[in-house]
Amino acid sequence: MSKNLMAHESAVASFKMFSQMVLISFLFSALIQITLIIILILPGFKDLKSVRIPPNGQTITTGTIIKFLSGIGTGISNTTSIPDEFVPLFSSNKKLSGFVKKGNRINAEIFRKVLNSLYGGYFEKFPDKLWKVFKSSSYVYSFMFLYISYFLLKSQGVKGDRFLRGTRILTEKEMEKRLRSCCYAESVSEGWGMNLKIGDMFLPREAEQKHTLILGSTGTGKTVFFNQIIGQTIKRQEKISVNEKSIIYDIKGELLSKHFRPESDVIFYPFDTRSTGWSFMNEIRTYADFDVMSSSLFEPPKDSKDSYWYNAARDIFRAGLYFLYSEASDGDSEVKVSNSKIWDFFTLPVSEISEILIAGLPSREKGALKHIENPGSPQSSSVLSVLQERISFFKYIYDTDGDFSFRQFINENRNRNLFLLNIKQNDSVFRPLMTFVIDIMIRESLSLPDITLPADRRINFFIDEFGTLSKMSSVFDFLTMARAKGGALYVVNQDLGAISDIYGREKKETFFNNFNTNFIFLLNDPTTAEFISRAFGEQELIQKSGDRQISPNSLGDTYTHREQYKINKVVLPSQFIELEPFRCYFKYSGVGFTKIGIEKRFFDSKFIPYQEKEFKILKDESDGCKNQNHRIYNI
Repeated sequence: MSKNLMAHESAVASFKMFSQMVLISFLFSALIQITLIIILILPGFKDLKSVRIPPNGQTITTGTIIKFLSGIGTGISNTTSIPDEFVPLFSSNKKLSGFVKKGNRINAEIFRKVLNSLYGGYFEKFPDKLWKVFKSSSYVYSFMFLYISYFLLKSQGVKGDRFLRGTRILTEKEMEKRLRSCCYAESVSEGWGMNLKIGDMFLPREAEQKHTLILGSTGTGKTVFFNQIIGQTIKRQEKISVNEKSIIYDIKGELLSKHFRPESDVIFYPFDTRSTGWSFMNEIRTYADFDVMSSSLFEPPKDSKDSYWYNAARDIFRAGLYFLYSEASDGDSEVKVSNSKIWDFFTLPVSEISEILIAGLPSREKGALKHIENPGSPQSSSVLSVLQERISFFKYIYDTDGDFSFRQFINENRNRNLFLLNIKQNDSVFRPLMTFVIDIMIRESLSLPDITLPADRRINFFIDEFGTLSKMSSVFDFLTMARAKGGALYVVNQDLGAISDIYGREKKETFFNNFNTNFIFLLNDPTTAEFISRAFGEQELIQKSGDRQISPNSLGDTYTHREQYKINKVVLPSQFIELEPFRCYFKYSGVGFTKIGIEKRFFDSKFIPYQEKEFKILKDESDGCKNQNHRIYNI
């Protein structure tokens, strides 16, 4: 059978079925109307039955009422037989008896006049009353439209799937309504202002402290969106008197060029002429800080087969720091150790480092020396090699000492921001340094007292391309504990592949699950798309399908449908891969998720993204380490 013929037969069968539905709805409506008419005229019948017919007091029968209301039985001759109950009336009344003809018949009109006289004109008025009742009851034919509409809608339900349980994609209006409800509850209870706005939706302040993850490939709009969030937080800083600061990690200088405020903000990047001066020893305050700073710098990478070398390098670095710090102190007057002194010390031959530390450290600090107790061994050379590789950035902060302290920045009660540049072309040079800087600020944030209200404190970490940083275990502590400290983490990355590479597959899941707010743009990585598809959840549906059987006999046309339970992913991996630019899936845990469009609102560049510093070739002016008193590190 050709497709055209099949289409014609299907159309004809559908028309037949629709016509049958219209006919059935009409018959139902007519039946309802007849029932209503009977119900409405029955009270009049009861009134007729209550009238007594003289002289014997009989009542009119139902048959007589129906006969003379409907005109049935009046005959062609226009005469009718006198009902039995009326015979005594005509017999006893001489005037009426004169109208009676042979066979007890009488003119129908005369008999009707007698009935109207006796029953107050009811039989005369009945046609008009019946017509009024008919018109007033005709509204029941609207039942036809309800009947047809109901089954047409029902037919749509037969074709579609029905949601039972699980995750459901909300419309933008539904998501907006739910978020507005959350914001209103916060405003009533906390009285703090200026929520971040995503399109027409306001994000609850609590969502900020539950951390935000933005994923998407290049050119999808994620950086434009990231700029909008940063811009709103800066606007909030300026308009509301609140203790809020931001740490902005920028790999292109784009964020700095659009949001930097020279009157208050700080830049740190040794290759930029605008960078603030900083000394490593500024972060040392207590005895325990030697361990904290060293552990932060020498975090073993995920793929390290033997963490011993990093642990050994950490121990030697700590011992060397302590030695330099002790050497620079004179009684109660402490003198800072410059970056150049640190680099010069750890670039000495391992034999000289070992000799200095043996002679200069107190006994309780000499435990680390076991790693280089044989300076000429391959082990000692390997330990020092790992150490020098991890702190190689000291070459570029050799002469950039200053008073700025990252830990002090976290503690100060000022509304200003810190821009950490790590331009892509040099990111491998400063990866350990930037990781260290962010790590110690995260640790310092977690050491702050808990807050009562969001207005008490807000510390935002904006990290663009998180995968350009080294392994940093403190980030997981921040994700789980920072809420009580007023901390908020915003991470932008192309996919989750870099997270797996740095932290491992198991940690990737923990990392993702601790971000309660997600914005997922177009993804080019199928592995990430599959992972997030699973993370977004599933839904249980009743899947419906139907079959049509067409017969030459119209009575043989049938339609049957089936239902089966099915569990589907809410968003397929391919849907992430096929997203158009400036469109993303927005999820806020505990509220739901939806697909939204990102406003194409751009910020103008106001400053040079990267103002490169000119480096001079440094000459080695140190006198080595030949002073037997080992006090050559005078500042």
